[in-house]
Amino acid sequence: MYNYFYLLPKTLNVIKKEILLYYLVIAICSSLWPFNILIFTLSALFFLLLIKNTSHVEKTVLIIPFFIFFAFSLSISNQTKNKWANRSQIQNISKEEKLIIFFLEPCPSFYKYVKVRIEKKQINVLVYVTPEFNSPPKYADRFMITNLKSMQFKNRNPGQKKHPNFELSKSTSGRIHTKKVSQLEKGKACPIKQMAFNLRTSIIKLYQKCPLPEETALLSSLIIGNKTVSLSKQINSTYKKLGLTHMLVVSGSQVALLSTLFFTILRTVTRNNTITLGMIALFQTIFYFITGGGISLFRAIIFNFLCLFNKCCHKNLNKTHIICLTTMCLLIIDPFMLFDIAAQLSYAATLSLLYGVPAIASIFYSEWSKEKKEFLSVIIAPFLFTSPLLWVHFYTIAPISLVSNGIFMILVEIIVVIGFITTILGLLGLPFATLILTGLLVVIKGVNTVIYKLSDIPYATFSLSPPPLYVVLLIYALMFTGLYSLKNDKTKIKKGCLTIIMLLVSWAFFNNILPNRYYTITFIDVGQGDSTLITTPLKKNILIDTGGIQRGRNSTKIIAENTILPVLKYYSINKLSLLLISHYDQDHSGGLKFLNKTLAIETILDNSNPTKIKFKQKMMPPQSQIQLGKNATLTQLSPERYNPGESKNNNSLVCKLDIGKISFLFTGDIEYNIEQKLIKKLGNSLKTTVLKVSHHGSKTSSSAQFLNISEPLISVISCSKRNRYGHPNLQVVERLKKKKSIVLRTDKNGAILFKTDGKKLYYKTII
Repeated sequence: MYNYFYLLPKTLNVIKKEILLYYLVIAICSSLWPFNILIFTLSALFFLLLIKNTSHVEKTVLIIPFFIFFAFSLSISNQTKNKWANRSQIQNISKEEKLIIFFLEPCPSFYKYVKVRIEKKQINVLVYVTPEFNSPPKYADRFMITNLKSMQFKNRNPGQKKHPNFELSKSTSGRIHTKKVSQLEKGKACPIKQMAFNLRTSIIKLYQKCPLPEETALLSSLIIGNKTVSLSKQINSTYKKLGLTHMLVVSGSQVALLSTLFFTILRTVTRNNTITLGMIALFQTIFYFITGGGISLFRAIIFNFLCLFNKCCHKNLNKTHIICLTTMCLLIIDPFMLFDIAAQLSYAATLSLLYGVPAIASIFYSEWSKEKKEFLSVIIAPFLFTSPLLWVHFYTIAPISLVSNGIFMILVEIIVVIGFITTILGLLGLPFATLILTGLLVVIKGVNTVIYKLSDIPYATFSLSPPPLYVVLLIYALMFTGLYSLKNDKTKIKKGCLTIIMLLVSWAFFNNILPNRYYTITFIDVGQGDSTLITTPLKKNILIDTGGIQRGRNSTKIIAENTILPVLKYYSINKLSLLLISHYDQDHSGGLKFLNKTLAIETILDNSNPTKIKFKQKMMPPQSQIQLGKNATLTQLSPERYNPGESKNNNSLVCKLDIGKISFLFTGDIEYNIEQKLIKKLGNSLKTTVLKVSHHGSKTSSSAQFLNISEPLISVISCSKRNRYGHPNLQVVERLKKKKSIVLRTDKNGAILFKTDGKKLYYKTII
């Protein structure tokens, strides 16, 4: 068996690197079913041309990867079809059906990662359990679930990414909600998995003895990838802002660090390669299950094992071969890995270390030390390789990550090594281990303090609208070409690639800030609440209301954080010129505090409620106008002053946006009596093109007389699906339809987007 290990590098070294890369690219393309048949045909034609003028030996060598690819394509095709079939089966599940689930691991959110047996097949799904399990389940326990409902998510706002490929990339075929759970039997897991799970439980108990719970949760995530303890929102948001999210999870760097440490210890004990590699494989397998696994970790383990095998056996195995083999193995296991953001970032970071660091190090001054060059290159290369992906997926660029990674990169490695060794000592029962862990937590607390200070630096990160996919692919192609020219000292190519990359990035950047002739008005789907974004041609951004707060059984979600902020990032909005709060009901102002802390806001205007003065800068005087552009004004119509004798709803700000011949009327939550006052006061001035229907379509508003005066061509109702208030009222909807007004609803249509130049009005809905 041992001799077979030596066959791999000999075979790979005969196969040309370019040929293996070609088959990898074709294999990746073949996973994009149903195009795999076409791609396979083209690759076969290419293969025939390739072997036409080669010797018998070369033909034999080329045939090996070709047949590997043939088997690979069939595997991917079958897996892809099966996953789509499983997804369809989950979506069409009946309420009366009974399923057996195999518990895997809890998460801090509502979902439990489980396997479900359906018609003798095991399918990965996410199960949302209400209420929670009666007793904490253990690994591989079996449960019966009934009263089922398939949970189907759709993109409801600009920039959202809840699509089928995203869910399938998480190795799941769907989501199920259940209210009834009954335990069938205790699980019988694989011995290695059970040992890893028991070790994980013991480590968590050890950490729970330590003080500083927030820092303990961070250390637990860093060492064993503990998902059962939820990190605070402040830690998550701050680390994400500084480009340090890799510090919150077990990543490839931890695998490499700990495996190399274990390898070094083993080599001091034995020089037997079989024992060393066997122990490394066992260690990495247990470590994989302890940390909960994941595609990025699996890639790191395979890649690291092959690198250590190469080092252990003194074989000159090219790292390009290793990464190609790793990718092909992972794609065979799960072709939807292509759509996994974590996998994409993991590969980008790995490629940056393999190819980016040596090339970048070559451009520094020759008199600099090797260590200094490598240190700077290790900071710069991952930033360059991962930034395009962060841009296209999260709409952000974080220049501060160059500084933050430089400061904390070495420190994190030290924390991981000390934390891992101390954890082992703690499991062995040594009393001083807890003391060392406590000291480590104090260091982490200091690190967090510095990180919070760094996050307050202006423009530490900024948002940019995502570029077209071809721009990102072109940037990567030019980046690799440029790095190749750096390594081979090809000055003309180097300068050309750098120039084109700078032009592409500049074009994408200035495309976001240069003026155009359209005003855009986006009614954001915030569920049961209101929030409207107005953007002028000169990139002034006005937000009317901030949505509410969604309270669940185990968590509270601020809609502004989870919905509005991603929309602002998608539109490259880093600053608000004006924030209007119609009134202080929770569903209209619940996100005010968050946005006030998160964004730069020039002016906040409200209805002059004296109890909310801490958020207010000033109030718009009655009938005052804000000039938004050449032919655009925002006018306050009501109230003249805050009236404590009226309800919150009737103290709502009523504003009208006029853009040339097009107008929008925003009515807050006003009721009949305020509508009547506006009719008497303004009359036909209330006529509008688009009406934001008051109070989510409640029966207390939108009287026939008000609709007769306003004559809206389009009516927008902001409400959530199946809300407990029964919004919108059916009579209100009927009144709007009788006026031949087009009714658009966020519960049915998702976000509603309008675009106008003052002469023509265009609209579209997300759903």
